[in-house]
Amino acid sequence: MKRTVDIFVHRLWDTQVFRAATCGTLAAIVQTVFFETLAIWFAILTPSQAVLVSAEFATLTNFFLNHHITFTNSGHKRFLVRLAQFHIAVTGSLFIQWFCMFVAEHVTKNTWVINGTYGTGILLGFACSYTWYRLWVWKTLPSNARWC
Repeated sequence: MKRTVDIFVHRLWDTQVFRAATCGTLAAIVQTVFFETLAIWFAILTPSQAVLVSAEFATLTNFFLNHHITFTNSGHKRFLVRLAQFHIAVTGSLFIQWFCMFVAEHVTKNTWVINGTYGTGILLGFACSYTWYRLWVWKTLPSNARWC
């Protein structure tokens, strides 16, 4: 039984989408800590502002994790080009998160609803972001391709 579980876990880890989801989950934890600190615990920012500020910390975390874990064998683009593309790729996710939060904070001040909306925005944003990561940021290039 243990051998079967080991094989399953190994095969699961070998899937790119699982590694991306794992990196995204870790980045979401970073984002959540910053969001909760800025918007809920200390109320320094409104929830819609805090989601954007905390998302930048998550974006950098997610980029570095994906760069080293998920998409290690793709392309020859330079690091800063890929980082800029990554930021552009997550703008759809950030807009989704911000919009969900903006609507929620104008409808209610209930912390449970705000936190639920926050989580919903992250889940909806993942599908958008992963699509762009795969199609553009970490697209495998031909071996003779050159980037600035």
